Amino acid sequence: MKRKLSDRFYRLFFTQVFASVLFIALTFAANFYLHRNTQVMAAVVVGGCQIGACYGYCYLIRRWFDQQKSRRAFRGILLLSVLLPLSAPLLIYQVFPVLGVKLWKEGAAFQWGELAVNVFLALKTVWIVAAIYFYFYRERMSQRKVYALRQQAAEKEIEQQQAKINRLLSMMQSHYIRRVLMGIVGRAESAGEPYIAAQAIHIRKTIDYVAEAIRDHAAVISIQQALAYFEEVAVSVRLRNGGDKALVHVHYDGIPTMQVIGALTLPTLLENGDTHGWVNLDHPIRVAFVFREGYLRFTCTNAKDPEGKQVASTGQGHALVREELALLSRHEVDLTVAEDAETYEVCLTITYQ
Repeated sequence: MKRKLSDRFYRLFFTQVFASVLFIALTFAANFYLHRNTQVMAAVVVGGCQIGACYGYCYLIRRWFDQQKSRRAFRGILLLSVLLPLSAPLLIYQVFPVLGVKLWKEGAAFQWGELAVNVFLALKTVWIVAAIYFYFYRERMSQRKVYALRQQAAEKEIEQQQAKINRLLSMMQSHYIRRVLMGIVGRAESAGEPYIAAQAIHIRKTIDYVAEAIRDHAAVISIQQALAYFEEVAVSVRLRNGGDKALVHVHYDGIPTMQVIGALTLPTLLENGDTHGWVNLDHPIRVAFVFREGYLRFTCTNAKDPEGKQVASTGQGHALVREELALLSRHEVDLTVAEDAETYEVCLTITYQ
């Protein structure tokens, strides 16, 4: 970061030095063309004064914008505009001769009108530069303001989504629900109902998972945590459809490292495939993960029921997923859905910045 700032400083510094030298060279050319003045020092002194006046105006313009149109900075601009023409005679006839620079011809009669015209021409260049700087700096400040408002709106939206997700997770944290589930597990085991007991345990683990996310204030968690719970959901889906491991086929390509994701994103996408799809040994849910450094791709494919029987969708699952993905706004996130007559596929790609 320091290296970037240093490089930027040197680029700006040398750009301004080059612009100043070019301006002085143009001043010499103008003096030679208009007055046949071949004094290099005259161009350096006059051009240097104009450059100094430009920097003065630019500084006051920045102060005026940065301090919310400060009256003090505005008075400074007016004062500078008055002092520059008034100080011109003093500079031309007292200061410049000390430096060996004479801007008048020997023996020529002094004329206030001629002096005023020459001073105006010199200051006209300064005022034009100041006007251009005023316009561009105003545009820059306007862009900054728009960017700040957009950033503020985005942060506010993220806060609202975080609050909604936390409320959803809080609903699952009830100790009463946990005790009821443990009671169901006990009675199911006594009655010889292993499926009911296993699914009740899965629900309890779900509550533990979301409760942990609440305690850590983490709607966005590490991919390792997300995968651990994802496997629990896959086990539950298999149990619901007969228990065979082949009912949900999960393939991993690569090793998860520093990726992060919403706490409920992956389980929700898998559950959606089970709820609205057609799942059996001939038509399993196929899940594929691809992990690379700074990259994650998740694909979930399930078959459609040929008879068209589907559970009515409430849209809450995908809404929750999109809200969680919005929390990853600093990264490149792409969620696509593709379907044809036989299959339904969800693909989530995240490129981490």
